[in-house]
Amino acid sequence: MKGRRSCPDRDSAPGPSASTQYVSNTGEPGYFDPSVGRRFLQHEMSHRRIVDLGDADIIPTNVAGTFDNITALVARALSRGGTPIVLGGDHAISYPVVRAFSEPLYVIHFDAHLDYMPFVHGHP
Repeated sequence: MKGRRSCPDRDSAPGPSASTQYVSNTGEPGYFDPSVGRRFLQHEMSHRRIVDLGDADIIPTNVAGTFDNITALVARALSRGGTPIVLGGDHAISYPVVRAFSEPLYVIHFDAHLDYMPFVHGHP
């Protein structure tokens, strides 16, 4: 389970730019893709159009507390004028994300699992 133990300490950073500007050892922002030999998202990241707020803190065996952490992280992005894009998590992830919004919103949900088959009583 990825979570707080494997992430940098973002709470000690002064703001999103300190912990979310991915910079190479040359000081260039963005992400380098070695398969094509070029850097992506330089402009967007150097102008703070895209930031990565990291993982929400997961509290094993405490669903309510974990959901509170997820809601707080999404609310943080919203309070700074951001548009959250949430990746990962299980089917329950939508609830704590949506409750951070005070305005109507649209949800695009991608599910990579093959569990969309209709249930038929008496048939596996």
